[in-house]
Amino acid sequence: QELRERGIDVLVSQAGAISTPGYRRTQHAKKAAGTLDAATVAERTLRRLGKGPLTVPGITNKAVRFLMTRLLPRKTAISIMKHNTENLS
Repeated sequence: QELRERGIDVLVSQAGAISTPGYRRTQHAKKAAGTLDAATVAERTLRRLGKGPLTVPGITNKAVRFLMTRLLPRKTAISIMKHNTENLS
């Protein structure tokens, strides 16, 4: 909001898993549900500029975000994310 007068739009993209070379190396060909390629994430995110402070590309990612932020207790959501991301490095 404070940058609007300067013509700057800030947008958060909660994209979930993005199929990049690094991601593919860590996953050993295992693809997470809702994984999108980088070009799709970029295109969908850029389409949302000027339409709000946050975007979540992909229907699966939207559903997971709703589940994690609205339906599950915070500790449960954090535990699930820890379990799903601990082997990414």
